[in-house]
Amino acid sequence: MARKNYRGTIFKLQTAINTKGEMLTIQTQQFYSLQKDCCVTQYTVMKAVPNIDNPRRTTNVKLYSSYSQINIIMYLRDYWYELNGWELPVDNIAWCEERKKLQSNSTQKDVD
Repeated sequence: MARKNYRGTIFKLQTAINTKGEMLTIQTQQFYSLQKDCCVTQYTVMKAVPNIDNPRRTTNVKLYSSYSQINIIMYLRDYWYELNGWELPVDNIAWCEERKKLQSNSTQKDVD
């Protein structure tokens, strides 16, 4: 069985998005999970935005966080599609449900 190179795919998507002028970074943190009895890795997509007080500096804003590399890939794919003005694909039912949750959370933050 072939091993999937998820980290490489994440890097390629990140590089493609950054070539469009965005400044995305992927941060990783490892934690010990008592439930799984092993270390788990959390992936966080961050975007650098100009600081209001000092325009030469940037502040990192958290866009999305997950313990699944596949969810990070799907998020970056959606980001790429939106950046190019393309219609979002609906090929993965589970991700479409996750996308709806993300969109409802972002609209709630806009209202608050």
